[in-house]
This record gives sequence, C-alpha cells and structure tokens, in this order.
Amino acid sequence: WTAVINGYVKRGNIGFAKELFDQMPEKNAVSWSTMINGHVQSGLFLEALEMFDDMQVAGIRPNHAAIVGALSACAFLGALDQGRWIHAYMKRNKIELDRALGTALVDMYAKCGCIEMACHVFEDIPRKDVLAYTSFISGLANHGESARAMQVFNRMESEGVGPNEVTFICVLNACSRMGLVEEGLRIFESIKGVYGMEPVVQHYGCLVDLLGRAGMLEQARKVVKEMPVK
Repeated sequence: WTAVINGYVKRGNIGFAKELFDQMPEKNAVSWSTMINGHVQSGLFLEALEMFDDMQVAGIRPNHAAIVGALSACAFLGALDQGRWIHAYMKRNKIELDRALGTALVDMYAKCGCIEMACHVFEDIPRKDVLAYTSFISGLANHGESARAMQVFNRMESEGVGPNEVTFICVLNACSRMGLVEEGLRIFESIKGVYGMEPVVQHYGCLVDLLGRAGMLEQARKVVKEMPVK
C-alpha cells in the first residue's frame, strides 16, 4: 500500500495517493509520513499539518520523517506556534536531535522570525553538514545578519564542510549587503577554483549585484557580457 502511495506522490498525483491512503485497512508511521511529506512536496502545507494532527489522533507516534515534513510545512506557513509545539513534543518524548531534525528546526525558526532560537538549535546539532550550515547562513542573511552569516561560512570552511550551490548564493548575498567586494570576488572564484563547481546563473547574478552596489558598473557589465550562461 505504502509503496503504491509513494509512487503516486513521486509523480505529483497527491489526489490518487490520498484516495488510496483513505482506503488502507491499517496505517503505520511510514504510511502517514509518506502522505505528510507528499502534501509538503505538492505545496499543500496546511493539509500536511492537518495530517500530522490526524496521525496523532489516530494514536500513531510520528517518526523522524513525519516531524521533518511537519516542520517544513510550519516554515512555509510561518506557523511558529505549531513549530514550537513540535519542538516541545520532541523534547517531551526524548527524540534525539539529529542533523535532519535540527536542520528542519533551524529553517522553521529562521523563516518564522526567531533567528536566535535558530542559533540555539544550530549549536546543538551534532556533526553539522552542508544542509545545516546552509540553512543557518540563509536565515542569518535574510535577517540582515550578514556579518554573522560570513562568520558561520568561515567556520564551515575551517571545519572542512564543503559548501553547495545554495550556500554560495547566501554568502554572496551577504557580501553584497556588506559591500565586501574583495571577499565576494574571492568566494566567487573559489566556486570553481577550490570546489570544482561550475557557477550557475544565480551566482553570476549575485556577483553583478555585488559589483553594482559598490558602484563598479563597468566591471558588472563585463561580467554580464562574458558569463557563459544566459
């Protein structure tokens, strides 16, 4: 049952998935979490939270996947109260804070405007990976905490955690807001030179913005003319 439901979810047909789910004679945490995350992937965040509530009413204890899905829905909706309740539920039930749950909490608190709570959760995440770092850096940058975002990025590099495409977008935006032209150029060059990644159009956009804000319009124009992507 769950495998077939998951197949419909992966194809984006959440309606058929829900019909099958309602017909299931016996549902467990995996089938519930499949539906919760399916609604999140389909942009049906309110429905995902309703399913999370229904899961508990049915007497099924949420697993990690269900909690991550519910926290993602809270982040998109700005549903801080429900996100806090889920965090309290985790503590109450002694659910271990792993990287997936920690990153989901950081993202939820940051998107709901509680950047200091995001900071506390981030520090508690064991063995932080690129997703945890990127989520926190993004949250700091979006809250105007560009200097702290740069400090976290430097810490990330010093701990040997390699950035991904999204990390570079967040950090380049932080450089742009702070007017750190030389640092921004260094980071842009490192995308290919150090990490062996090809810059994408968003990276070039950040670079143009960085140069434009600094009044370096000719250099910005040159980047646009010479960039290898449309």
